Amino acid sequence: MHLATGSVQNKTLETNHKIKIDGETQLYGLIGSNIGYTKSPLMHNRAAQILGVNAVYLPLQIEANKVLGFLETAFNMNFGGFNVTQPHKEIAAKSLPSVKLKSVNTISRTGKGWTASSTDGIGFVSGFKRIGREFNTFENVVFIGAGGAVTAVLEHLSQDKSEMPNISVLRRSSEKDAGLKKIVGKKISFTELSVENLTSELAGKGTETLLVQASSAPLHGDDLEAYIPALKDFAGVVCDLIYSNPSKLYYAALNLDLTALDGEAMLIEQARASQKIWWGKSASYEEMLMALRGK
Repeated sequence: MHLATGSVQNKTLETNHKIKIDGETQLYGLIGSNIGYTKSPLMHNRAAQILGVNAVYLPLQIEANKVLGFLETAFNMNFGGFNVTQPHKEIAAKSLPSVKLKSVNTISRTGKGWTASSTDGIGFVSGFKRIGREFNTFENVVFIGAGGAVTAVLEHLSQDKSEMPNISVLRRSSEKDAGLKKIVGKKISFTELSVENLTSELAGKGTETLLVQASSAPLHGDDLEAYIPALKDFAGVVCDLIYSNPSKLYYAALNLDLTALDGEAMLIEQARASQKIWWGKSASYEEMLMALRGK
């Protein structure tokens, strides 16, 4: 089952959206590296026009060791705020001493300087409503990868009053284990990423188990095809956080008639949450979906 949002019936959304720039236009943007794939400018520029916000949103290619310097310069240039994508989410968090989170994806301007938060967790949890599920119905969550997106999701879940599901993280490096365990506590386990270990985690599991492909591997040439056999005896839900180029694991789940969604819903929902932080309001999900799909 693919994430089915359906066609947007409200024809009033199908208007010409032209960016108008004047002396009071405020700048926003996406901080990251190798972000040629991003569709965030499509969504946020469309949202600004729909909402009547005088703003322009830009893709900003910045090297990791220059993030702090850029933020200092951008504040003096009166930028309004930013989104942050991998691999800079944790770098941005460390660059802002007042921020307690380990991973941030939204930076906003205050009278005293930058503040930051993460809307990744909100977007992740909200996205499941698009397939008719509430996230708290999952008893087990298995993550492939241990990067900034996983950190952000777990930080969000740790602040929620709902019962924390059992968390399993399959990763290639143990570097992030201690930090993630500090966030979640006893309900998390770590295993080396392999076909055998993934198969063990998923075998015989039903709809109460969620598999989340949270690594950036598909963006760097690894389509994760080797892990498809692990889905053989799995009957749960598969989510790939990549929206532009999801893994073959995601497509295999569709072919097996499993409920599966890519990162589109999460992207839209976290973008809408960012807009509320910057502008106090957001465009609708349907409007963002149309912008994302170039309509």
